[in-house]
Amino acid sequence: MKKKSDKEKDLEALKKDFEAAQNIFLAGFAKLTVQQDFELRKTVRGAGGSYKVVKTTWPRRRRKGLPRKTS
Repeated sequence: MKKKSDKEKDLEALKKDFEAAQNIFLAGFAKLTVQQDFELRKTVRGAGGSYKVVKTTWPRRRRKGLPRKTS
């Protein structure tokens, strides 16, 4: 189990990623097969993006205070 200090470092890194990103897509992947997940990761990285899996509570905690962009 991670120490609280390590979790805080991870949360700060996620916040920095959110601040630097032009676009963020949050999605559930519960019904993806392993092959579909692999292809999605490959496609995202091939387009210059990054693919991260985080606890569902982390994005909610870290998006507070960030500007909300809608189109």
